[in-house]
Amino acid sequence: MSVNWVSIQENNRKPIPLDPQETFLYERSGVHLSLKTGSSYPADHAINISIQSSNGALFLSNRRVVYISEQNAKKTPETFTDFSTQIHRIQDGRLYQPWLGANYYECAVQPVANGGLPSVMAITKFTFNNGGAFEFQTKFSELQERIHAMGGDASQIHHLEDLPVYAVLGQNESSLIPESISRTQENEAPPPMDAPPAYDDAVVAK
Repeated sequence: MSVNWVSIQENNRKPIPLDPQETFLYERSGVHLSLKTGSSYPADHAINISIQSSNGALFLSNRRVVYISEQNAKKTPETFTDFSTQIHRIQDGRLYQPWLGANYYECAVQPVANGGLPSVMAITKFTFNNGGAFEFQTKFSELQERIHAMGGDASQIHHLEDLPVYAVLGQNESSLIPESISRTQENEAPPPMDAPPAYDDAVVAK
């Protein structure tokens, strides 16, 4: 079973780019997927769908989010295999960091026609058992901002700029400044410590 069908490379189990403009920016294995639509009551099998994958790889490109299941279960027509959704169809994304258990990212996914989901929002949850949740959330948020700034055109986004390295000002200070500025300040000559001469002394010396 595939949700928004994904073309996969046979040699390395990675998604095939949709076109030359698609660039993958993030990859993480050991991710658990949970996808649910509708509610448990009333029982409507056309709307209430629950998909689980205990292990898989998550990919983020400049166009979409892709999940490829790596479960070793016997494959049948009903076995879940992969999932994808376009960036602009993901809403209300949020990173959760529970006291117990792995961090997870939860969002609502808007379905597309003939994509394998009913015409209701799908609550999707990615649990990062091998870490990488914060990196995914950071890159995804930055990608959304870049796409919005470019008027919805993601074809020109092939990488995300690294954030500047920050240095702490002091041991008891919480303010942060970019390290490049910190180094510049360190190289500047310190101001003179002696007070300037009094006006009368300056006149006499002249």
